[in-house]
Amino acid sequence: DTAVVNADSEYAPLWLEGLTAPSDRIINVIQYSVENNEAAQIQARNICQLKNGCYQFTLFTGDSHSTTNVQLSLLGAHNIANALAAASCATAAGVDVETIKMGLYYFKVEPGRV
Repeated sequence: DTAVVNADSEYAPLWLEGLTAPSDRIINVIQYSVENNEAAQIQARNICQLKNGCYQFTLFTGDSHSTTNVQLSLLGAHNIANALAAASCATAAGVDVETIKMGLYYFKVEPGRV
C-alpha cells in the first residue's frame, strides 16, 4: 500500500489528491525529486556530471543518517530521476540505503537501451 510519486511532475498534485481521497485504507506516499522539492522524502542533491558522462549525487532520504553519495554507471541526466524512483521503491520495501547505493552503482542497461 505504497505509492511512489515524482514530485517534479506537473501531474503530481493530481496524483496526490487521488491518493488522499477518502478510502477505507491508508496509502503510504513516497515522493522523490531531482529539483529538491521540499515535499519529497527522496532527493538527489549536489548533482555533478563526471568526466565519463555519468552522474554522481548525494541521495537524501529525509533522515540525515541515511544520506549517502551515489555514483551511477549510466549516461544521461534523466537517469537520476530513474534512480530516485528505484530508490523510492526500494525504500518502501525496507531496503537499507547502502544496499540501494550499491544497486544503483552496479545497475547496467540492456543492450540497445539508453
